[in-house]
Amino acid sequence: MAKRLTYTPRPSAAAFILSGLIGAAGLAAAPGAALGQAKTANAMLDTVVVTGTRDDRSLAESTKSLSVVTKENLEERQNYFLPKLAAQSPGLAYTNNGGMGQWSTLSIRGTGAKYTSFQFNGLTLQDVADTQGAFTGFLEDLHGTGNIRQIEVLRGAGGALHGSRAIGGVVNITTDRWFDGLKAELRNEFGPNATYVGNARLAYGRSDEFYFDFDPIYARTDGETYSGQYGLGYENKGASITAGFKPLAAASLELAALMYKSRMDSSDSPQWLSPTEIRPQMVTNPQNRRESLMNQFGLIWSHGPTDDWDYSLKASHGQTERHYLKTASGFQALDKGHYDGETLALALQHNFRPTDWLTINGGVDFQKMTYKELSTPFSYSGDFTENAKDWSYDSWEPFLQFQGRFLADSLLVNLGGRYSKYSAFAGKFLGDVSAAYVFSSTGTKIHAQAAEGYRAPSLYELYGGYMNTYASPPTWITIGDANLKPEESLGFEVGVEQKLWEDKVNIGLTYFKTDVKKIIYYDAGYRQGNKGESSGLEAWLSFRPVEELKFTLAHTYVDSRYKDRPNSAVWERTRNLPRNVTNLNLTAWPVDGLTLSLNLARRDETPVNVSDASWTTHQWREKASAVVDLAASYAVHDNVDLFVRVDNLFDEKYTVGAYSQPGVSFFGGARFHY
Repeated sequence: MAKRLTYTPRPSAAAFILSGLIGAAGLAAAPGAALGQAKTANAMLDTVVVTGTRDDRSLAESTKSLSVVTKENLEERQNYFLPKLAAQSPGLAYTNNGGMGQWSTLSIRGTGAKYTSFQFNGLTLQDVADTQGAFTGFLEDLHGTGNIRQIEVLRGAGGALHGSRAIGGVVNITTDRWFDGLKAELRNEFGPNATYVGNARLAYGRSDEFYFDFDPIYARTDGETYSGQYGLGYENKGASITAGFKPLAAASLELAALMYKSRMDSSDSPQWLSPTEIRPQMVTNPQNRRESLMNQFGLIWSHGPTDDWDYSLKASHGQTERHYLKTASGFQALDKGHYDGETLALALQHNFRPTDWLTINGGVDFQKMTYKELSTPFSYSGDFTENAKDWSYDSWEPFLQFQGRFLADSLLVNLGGRYSKYSAFAGKFLGDVSAAYVFSSTGTKIHAQAAEGYRAPSLYELYGGYMNTYASPPTWITIGDANLKPEESLGFEVGVEQKLWEDKVNIGLTYFKTDVKKIIYYDAGYRQGNKGESSGLEAWLSFRPVEELKFTLAHTYVDSRYKDRPNSAVWERTRNLPRNVTNLNLTAWPVDGLTLSLNLARRDETPVNVSDASWTTHQWREKASAVVDLAASYAVHDNVDLFVRVDNLFDEKYTVGAYSQPGVSFFGGARFHY
């Protein structure tokens, strides 16, 4: 097996200069595992991640920008909504349309939500029926289950290893595996507007033989009313099921399943009233709703025939369904829009270690993606005939990666490539080069990456359309373009990290730039456009002066802009994306059994497009906001924790993407665990 890299840092003159730069930059969740009460800073160096290289590596060995959010972070902050927790990492921007269960997005390094790839235990999560082929329509359902191990966030282009959409990066949710003994958990959380979130866990394993882990979840709320009569209601029933057994000493077969079934009340969008006033979103008809289903089932066979060679074969089936149901005055029938996606994926990977200093990873990824649409639209001609559409394409993508270590393990170099071939368009080669150098005497690490990425046009962008309900009979209007080509990107980054004072202080600074060309935009149909770019700085700091106190902060500055039309001469700033995002967390254990956590999230002023009553678009300047959340938990028994959480402690009145956000909200409950 490849050696794990560790080093003992000592302060240097450059380190003190760097700490001054970071202190001026800002705050958020530090890359690497945030330390729990029982952990030390060295444990962060030993955190094992897989997303950066597609094989197990210590975080200290990473040549790319990686962040890790652990199960301990969930428990410290008493918040199990995974997208919001992941967004406390540097480089990420999170939006939500007004409360639990409402549409949410994650953007990495200013690239946009459609350029973020999501995984569950390394298996790709996607909604083929999404207009952009992304997983965005299901982020609001990602409430963490009891078996969450950590969330790994790869920041920067990951197309050479992870394929389409990983232009901004990858978010990989991983679970507990190969444990010993019985594990049981029941967590109940209660909040305003009849909010309830329940997590449970029942697991048993023998690490050298098998494990089984069943983790159901239930969440519901009546939601905020804002300016309307009805609340933004939501209900979600889900589960995570993982299992594995070892038929041979060096072989294992594992199951990874993730399921959610949810209902969300549909609201009207915010409406522009004046340059200083926006009418909040509201539910005007409680019968209008979206019903969703997401199932992901995967099998992973792993085998290590020799010490120098192992391989894995992954097979997964993903299914998404989004059903929109609406009523309108004068119509007896429902307007039904069913948008269903299906993904069949296979991945074969071999890992060779011919020497102590070289690891070779190679294999092939296959996907077959199908989009089915069935709709019964309102028809002003009285014709309610169902409309059915069915589109599909597939991809074959071989990849190869070389990981080398030189100069007594001080120099780490990764070279990777992928050939992407979709059945709908010509093939494309992607390259990825990254390196890091560790000065073991000072604890300084410098790293750099240059990588290509791409995003394949979605099936909807290629072939999609809608029914003209004013025609008699209703007719299909195509807005897709079968001649679209994949969007392409080139990303760069260079950064430095420093450990100080026996690892009690960890600081880092990274410059990044991503250029995207052939961007796809909408103008009465999908069109192949010009280009976009984003660049900026990520700065982070973690400080643990004593075992009972932990402080993490980071600041992201990003300048994101685009020229979408082919002949555009002027750059336009990307909408709904703040230039500065700041996160700060302070966690303390003042007495035995008591955990206190304070989190500050700040966004600066942001341009937002908002329509008025006549659907004319206006640009609105959304004010900066600073929101403080506070959480406390107390272990009243070895197996019982009581907790409270206050979101938006100071009742900040603010919007995100013009959508009003909840005011001060109190939550509480109990967690039973064994």
